[in-house]
Amino acid sequence: MHTRPAFTLVELIFVIVILGILAAVAIPRLSTTRDDAVVVRAGKDISIAIQDIASYFTARDSFDEVAVMTNVPFRVGDSNISLGVRYVVGGVDCVRFQTQADVNLTVTNISGVTQPLCVSVQNLVATRDLNKTYRLLGNSINF
Repeated sequence: MHTRPAFTLVELIFVIVILGILAAVAIPRLSTTRDDAVVVRAGKDISIAIQDIASYFTARDSFDEVAVMTNVPFRVGDSNISLGVRYVVGGVDCVRFQTQADVNLTVTNISGVTQPLCVSVQNLVATRDLNKTYRLLGNSINF
């Protein structure tokens, strides 16, 4: 009788345990990487929205609906920037864009937020000094 070489049950169990340990280590790291990507994208979106809105105002000397001024997605239903539009991360309102006196764009973090992704975005916005009032009339436009 001829027997085929095969793995023993102990060897198979040992391999499965090792794969389980590797998966337990790798999966949380992948989740963190995805969250970091969401935060970086939100930071870029906010920066681009500021530039788009300022460029629109400079070219037209007025504000319009947010969807006309930029392609950055804001909360559905928000369109009038003078009333304030909200940038959403993870289903939570994080950053507010609002015009003041028809010549200033103010970007502020929305207070009272506890969702970790949104808090990370707000910290990034504060670190990059994006949350401030941009004076769009005259020659002092700074990005």
